[in-house]
Order: sequence, then C-alpha cells, then structure tokens
Amino acid sequence: AHTGCRSNAAAVDHRRRRPPTTISDRRRRLPTTNDTNHHRSSRWMQALAAADFESFFNKYEELEREMSALTMASHSLEVVNQRLATAHSDLYITRKKLRENHERQGIRIARIAACQSSWLFGCTLLQPQLWLRGGVRGKIARQRAKLDREARLEPDLASRVRLPRAAPRPPP
Repeated sequence: AHTGCRSNAAAVDHRRRRPPTTISDRRRRLPTTNDTNHHRSSRWMQALAAADFESFFNKYEELEREMSALTMASHSLEVVNQRLATAHSDLYITRKKLRENHERQGIRIARIAACQSSWLFGCTLLQPQLWLRGGVRGKIARQRAKLDREARLEPDLASRVRLPRAAPRPPP
C-alpha cells in the first residue's frame, strides 16, 4: 500500500525498522544465558564493579569525614556566635558605664562649681544637711574625692571599649 508521498521502498524500510510486536519476536531479541556476548559483558561489568568498589568506598569515607567535619563546624559556629553575643553584651555594658561615668563627672564638676560660686549652695547656714558633715568645704572635698575616683576608672573603661575595635578580624 502506498502511503502519501513516500515511495514503496521507503515504506518497506520503515516496516523493517519497526520494533517487534509479538511476544515471540521480543523473546528472539532478548539475550540468553548461552549468549557469549552476554557473558563477556557481565564479566566486564564484574571486573569494572570490583575496580570501582575501592574508589567508591574511598570516596564514601572521604565524604563521611567531610560530613563529620561539617557537623563539628555547626557546633563551632554555635559556640562562636554565643561568644560574639557575650562580647557584644559586655561591650554594650562597658559603653554604658563609660557614658554614665562621663555624666557623673560632669554633675560633680557642676556641684563643686555651684558650691564655690553660689550664695545659696556656698553657705552652710542655708543647708542643714551639711551642718554635721563638714559644711560646704566637706561637701566639696567629698565631691572631689568622688570625681578623682571616677577619673581613675575612665581610662580602664575607655581601653575596654577600644580593645574590641583594635582586635584583627578573621577573613570571611
């Protein structure tokens, strides 16, 4: 039968290339255990498999070591993140203490100046809370002692604030 624009020769070639349609045709095309090519290919596969087992297991062991290293990396990352959070908290607390120290020093300087120059705060008679505590001179001495103590703390606090910035950071 002629099909469209194909010639008869093309139709015959097309029929030859068609896959088997019956079960008996399929069985003829399947390799049998007596087929020598089948034995050669299976021996070759066995030899290839034996040679690849060693490289496969070496690769498996390498990947297993890498996985355990990455598992430890996760734990190390947690530890480092916790240390970083602690360092950030300590830095925040130190900065807060330094800021409060500056504020207290300013307050003390203002109190000393007020006691030395004001007619109200410079007069012991007008301040009964100072009568038994040395008067205005005692108040000035106490404020200067507190100011000296806070001034001695300032360099230590400032160095602790500058220290984290000066530390070299590891490469990313």
